[in-house]
Amino acid sequence: ILTVTGDLDAPNVGDECVFDADLFDDYAITQDMDDPWMGDGLDYRGVTLATIFELCGGSADAEAATLVADDGMTIEIAAADLKEWPIMVAYQVGGEELPVELGGPVKMVYPADASDTYGDDNWMWWLVEIQIGASSAAEVLPAPSGDVILTVTGDLDAPNVGDECVFDADLFDEYAITQDLDDPWMGDGLDYRGVTLATIFELCGGSADAETVTLVADDGMTLEIAAADLKEWPIMVAYQVGGEDLPVELGGPVKMVYPADAGETYGDDFWMWWLVEVQIP
Repeated sequence: ILTVTGDLDAPNVGDECVFDADLFDDYAITQDMDDPWMGDGLDYRGVTLATIFELCGGSADAEAATLVADDGMTIEIAAADLKEWPIMVAYQVGGEELPVELGGPVKMVYPADASDTYGDDNWMWWLVEIQIGASSAAEVLPAPSGDVILTVTGDLDAPNVGDECVFDADLFDEYAITQDLDDPWMGDGLDYRGVTLATIFELCGGSADAETVTLVADDGMTLEIAAADLKEWPIMVAYQVGGEDLPVELGGPVKMVYPADAGETYGDDFWMWWLVEVQIP
């Protein structure tokens, strides 16, 4: 139900630390919590991130634990905060296992004392992986060596070429996920591979004050996405479909694609072809 990767001294399967429900039972605690999405006074049972860190032999030099959801969304928890608060990976609520429709098999839950630092959007559902290591804020995105397929401009803390953040296909490969999506223009059930706008925002050091990102196409068309929606849905810049690079005649080298859950907010016309720039004010 959970895989832990990274700089580990005590992996239990290969170089990973892997948990099933029985292992969770051995180290679980129960906390009464007010869940911003499901209601107050819920009895959540799970294993704290501090315990997981200790059991897996997380490095003393690790700066953060990066949480990865099934849909590719990521959230970062500072290593120091794992000791400060009993932030927990929950697998049961009210004595019953967490069903998928409520974020299971495991999800993130937070004590009230941590709420000022880790707000409602940090209650991550469908957690699948914890990566222990350096903070992504410390990661330096290398300059691309191949043809540029996307340029990010604006208020950036981590540009990689001048004051811009520039990607080629190899850099996209490093951070890409695959999503099965119904494309209103090309058909249903297409395997799109790309990098989520949330990941691009994080890698490039987008300002925490940014309220929107602006998408710019090769023909000058622009679209605006609310920054809050990048955390809500895995909206993605796609560079491959069906395992092949996106050709120009299908909107490539990169285009915008959207999960079904975002469809009411970002309709068919937001599936922008020939994307060239993302502007973060």
